[in-house]
This record gives sequence, structure tokens and C-alpha cells, in this order.
Amino acid sequence: MKVTTFAVDLAKYKFQVHGFDARAEKRLAKTLKRSEFLAFFGDRAERCEVVMEACGGAHHWARELERLGYRVRLIAPQFVKPFVMGNKNDANDADAIFEASERPKVRAVAVKSIAQQDALLVHATREQWIKWRTALVNQIRGELAERGIVFGKQIGVLRKALVGLLAAPLAGEMTGLFRDWLSQRLQDWHQIDERIAGCDDQIQQHVRTDPACGQILEVCGIGPITASATLAAIGHARPFRSSRHLASWMGLTPKEHSSGERRHLGTLTKRGDGYLRKLFVHGGRSAVRMVGAKIKAGKLLNDRERWIHALVTRRGFNKACVAVAAKNARIVWALLTSGQDYRVPV
Repeated sequence: MKVTTFAVDLAKYKFQVHGFDARAEKRLAKTLKRSEFLAFFGDRAERCEVVMEACGGAHHWARELERLGYRVRLIAPQFVKPFVMGNKNDANDADAIFEASERPKVRAVAVKSIAQQDALLVHATREQWIKWRTALVNQIRGELAERGIVFGKQIGVLRKALVGLLAAPLAGEMTGLFRDWLSQRLQDWHQIDERIAGCDDQIQQHVRTDPACGQILEVCGIGPITASATLAAIGHARPFRSSRHLASWMGLTPKEHSSGERRHLGTLTKRGDGYLRKLFVHGGRSAVRMVGAKIKAGKLLNDRERWIHALVTRRGFNKACVAVAAKNARIVWALLTSGQDYRVPV
């Protein structure tokens, strides 16, 4: 029988390719060099399905195979690992990839486009600069505390205090060498802020050029950064069968440990994309705080805002923030899959 499915275990230099027929029997097993990979599939007369693990380089090879006319499915690594039989090697990994692809409940990972990967690159760079700025600020605070100088927790307070400290004459344990060190660190801080602002400008440009970003920006608690990251990570959300699947993929649903008539829901699973989950939770926190500000100002609340206020009263601030984040994830799925505009609650 002819091969209907190819299972590929990717690597840096050598790829393991197994071919299976319609009865799930192995008909082919090859080890291909990197330079031979596309030539092998390009020389075949018939096009069929290719399944691979969603690892490093998988999206590139998926795009190349799709250009050749193959149907490509990417399987998440956590779904492949349980099917590895015996010792771990390339051949057993390829068999495990095929076994995982045969399971109807295993959802495939959408193949990302070049534009999506470019947008994610900007977000990753911005996140790295923020981490470096946090490390720099912590280092400055630590060195100042060693000399008995402590400022407020807000980052803006520290910046203003450093400017005043550098302008003041030397006194106490403030030596000339230490002041020069602080001056250099403050310059590094300004440079990092400029890099972060440059990433923000690129994200704003992406939001202005993508109509789908403007579509989900109408949701309270979703800003330009969250909208851009969402479109870059999930595209148009069609691989997710329902809104709950998207919220579960983000790790915004509780762990379940139930048996019989007893049902127990625990803490969040925190699986999936941690960066996207963080953005949605921060957006939920912003929405909850905005409702609190409207209540203090005596303004009227719409249906969604009344739901948020009741949730805060019943479950507390932090749980309400996560609940709003999960709600926003479901709304985003509905908007992207239906193509409709967001309707603000009356």
C-alpha cells in the first residue's frame, strides 16, 4: 500500500522520516540530511499528510512543505512524549509523533507565518529589554542600600532621586568613583528605555496595519501590546474548537481533580504561553481597577462592569482579575472566528 502519512522527527542536521499507510503500518524509514530533506519530498509524485513535532524550526519546514503541496500538521511536544515506546531515539520519536497524530483529541498547532514570527520577535526583544532594565534597577538599589541610601519603590521615584543625587556635592559615603558608576548606570537606563520605546513603536505600527488588532482593541482590558501579541501567537484562532479551548491553552482555566459525584477545581493550570497569559491578566487587572474608579466617581456601570464589581465583592480582587482575563480570552476567540465587531454592553 502507498504511504498516506509521513512522520518527521526534526533535528539540526539529520531528520528521521517514517512513512505509514492507511492501515497505520510502517512502509518507509529513512534518515535524511538537512540538504536532502526538501528534495526527498519534492521528488515524490503524490502529496499526502506530514506530521511533525512543534519544535525549533518546525514552522519553517512546515511552510516549505506546504509550498510543495503537502498537508502539514504540527503536534505539541507534551502530546508526543507519552507515546514514546522504549528508549528515546529519533526512530522512536518519529513513531510517537505518528501515534499522537492519530488521536482525535490531539489538537494541531497552527503553522505561523513569517509576519507572525516577526511580530513575536519584537515582543520577545521588548520583554528581554524589560528584564535587563529590572536587573539594572535592582543592582542600583542594592548598591545604594549598601551605602545607607534607600528610595521609594516606584521606578520613577528612583530615577528622579538619582538625578538629584548626581547633582548634589559629594557627602558621606558618596565617593567620586561611586558617583561615576551611578552616572554610567543611569545612561544605560536611558538607553534601555529608548530600546523599549522603539519596540513599542514597532508594535503600534503592527496594530495600525492589522484590522484584526483594531477589532479586539475594543475589548476593555486589551491594549495594543496584548492585541499584537495575541494575533502573532494565535492568528485568527481557528485551530481552537471553542473559546474555552483558547482560555485553557493560555492556562487561564483551573486544574480539575474530580471523581464520581465529587468535583474539585484547584488553581490555574498555567500551561501554554506564559507571556500571553501575563498580558491578559494585567489587562484584567486594569479593567477591574477602572470599575473601582468609576464606582468612586459615582458613574453608571454597564452590564459587564456590574458583573466585574459583583465578582470582586464575592471572590476578591486577584481572582476577579484572572476571571476577567479568561473572559477576555473567550471574547477574543469569538471576535476572531466570527469576524464581528465587539458590541459594548449597554
